[in-house]
Amino acid sequence: MNGKSVCKEDISEQELIQRCLDGCEDAWTLLYERFYNYIFHIVKGKNYRFTLEDTEDITHEVFMDLVKGLPNFQRKSILKTYIYTLTLNRVRQHYRKFLTIKRGGSVEKMSLEDVELDVPDPRIQNPEDEVLERQEETYVRNGLEQLPVHLRDVIELRYSKGFKYREIAMELGIPEGSVGALIQKALIEMKRILVPEPT
Repeated sequence: MNGKSVCKEDISEQELIQRCLDGCEDAWTLLYERFYNYIFHIVKGKNYRFTLEDTEDITHEVFMDLVKGLPNFQRKSILKTYIYTLTLNRVRQHYRKFLTIKRGGSVEKMSLEDVELDVPDPRIQNPEDEVLERQEETYVRNGLEQLPVHLRDVIELRYSKGFKYREIAMELGIPEGSVGALIQKALIEMKRILVPEPT
């Protein structure tokens, strides 16, 4: 992302979207600030008895979805409508997870699944599981070591240490609204390193 700044908080929605797509970190921060309360209150208003921590996590995950999906946003509706749809999808996912836990099931640990690497599924049990898991860990670790330090730090804080977005922002001294975009940038770079395009 480059260093272009956003000086006006009254910037139009279309211009804000374009600046986000151009890689302006200040634009992502402004987008975050503009829609955080909107998303948070949608999640809270669904009355699924999410904890405050759950509500904050869902809100941040919606922003991650927005970072991924904004390039494909057709702009046929206002951005708020698109964000509302993303939020409902995340709320439903978390509610299903809540029901799974309530019924005595388990949920998978946080992982680098967003990188979409072609690696063995750790849920498949066979005699080679331990070897495959070690190979996968080495594979991902090698990719992490090739990332720039600031991207490696955000990935390790989120996926290895399980930090919340607010904690990552405090640890790295960056705006909370930039964390989601930074994580997405790191994951894209990881995929580029580990799954190079055929020549």
